[in-house]
Amino acid sequence: MRTNKLANFQFAGIRYCPNTLEICAPNGNRIAVEPRIGRMIELFCEHPGELLSKDRIIAAIWAPKVVSEDSLTVAISRLRRTLKQCCEEELIKTVAGRGYIWLPPTEIISANEQPKPRKPMVSAATLFIGSVLVALVATTIWFISASAPDSISVNTSSETKATLAANDTDIAYYRQQLSDRPDALAYVGLARAKINRITVAELPVHSEELVALLQRALELDAHVAEAQWLLAKVQFYGEWDFPSARETWQREYAAGNREPEFLLEFAEAMLAMREFEWVQQAMANLRQRNPEFYATPMVAWLHIMMGENEAARQEIERIIASEPATYGAHISAHHIGYLTGDENMAWQHMHSLMELTDITNAMLTVFAERFAQGGMQAVHQELLHNQQWTAFGAGNPIGHYQGSLAQARHAVGAGYYEQALEYIQQALAERDMSLLWLLADPYYAPLHELPEFQPVREAFMKITGQPFLS
Repeated sequence: MRTNKLANFQFAGIRYCPNTLEICAPNGNRIAVEPRIGRMIELFCEHPGELLSKDRIIAAIWAPKVVSEDSLTVAISRLRRTLKQCCEEELIKTVAGRGYIWLPPTEIISANEQPKPRKPMVSAATLFIGSVLVALVATTIWFISASAPDSISVNTSSETKATLAANDTDIAYYRQQLSDRPDALAYVGLARAKINRITVAELPVHSEELVALLQRALELDAHVAEAQWLLAKVQFYGEWDFPSARETWQREYAAGNREPEFLLEFAEAMLAMREFEWVQQAMANLRQRNPEFYATPMVAWLHIMMGENEAARQEIERIIASEPATYGAHISAHHIGYLTGDENMAWQHMHSLMELTDITNAMLTVFAERFAQGGMQAVHQELLHNQQWTAFGAGNPIGHYQGSLAQARHAVGAGYYEQALEYIQQALAERDMSLLWLLADPYYAPLHELPEFQPVREAFMKITGQPFLS
């Protein structure tokens, strides 16, 4: 990164001041940006017209933390939204599969030539949960976390410390702002920084505080950027409060939010609540506005959950044929094979998932023999017997699910339905986030007709505040 902090950058009639993390728009508006977005602007401004690879940008902005391309895609989207407040023309060109090009001619000017603000500072509409909350969604929905096999590796302690330090800096920054005066953007920023710092398991513990911060922000400014979106996520993932989350999600959608990340998350949440018309609307908007986001294993998963198995198969086959197979693609393809009765497809992608774990070649041979003898049912029976490969601990697990819910799904695949129900009850007691889709996921359909499933259904409906579900 550039070391001369006494220089500003000027492009497309816009001036960016690294020292103050501000963009000065042509009309005099001053827009505050976050440090990471600021560093990205600097990087682009130092290399106008040059193709910057995804790996190069990730290394420059996130190092030493290891992140997936999803984090970069989200950050680029946020940067574009910020720049759109100042300039309608496209300033960043996407080169598919390679990286990004900064389009406008850029000048380096003296920081002493400060722009004269003609209007008070306004806030950038860029407060999105960021890579950690993407990771949060990733841990609750098995398709989104897997852009590559590296996505299942565990961060080193130094990476974790670096991430915590960055979040602590953000928390201190927003607290300092709030000590000066109440500010809606600062409340949202503080909530986001806190979310970035905690784990998925800790979110319910902190949800009351997070909701209070976001509601305070909305009291100060009902239209503050990203507050409704962030609040809906906390209500959904942290509180399991389906009625409140539904209202907040739909209010944000009605307000016109059509960002691709929002549409994906909105579709996921509506799916859990079995609001299929809303899911279809979100997917149609995504397909029309952001086709690059639509072509993901997650969309195949949405088709699966709505019972559109053939559409799901076509989507995942198209993705696998046109792009390198990812961890998420293998999971989606395995699930599609299982639900459509294509045992060979289910096994092929299960085998690929096994190869991404610490499983030994000897055990791979055992599982292959079980498939040859009894199909996927025998494989799931063997996985239940060798539970070290279905839960975190000794190594990476097979597939996305973990703990009690992983055992429940293998028990369903093995045909042990009563045992599956026992595991689901344990997962419900543990508030396993992936269980939010219990009543929507067709994988659990074999359990629905069992008398023993009714108490589980009722307990789930009570926890999520949805007595009207059937």
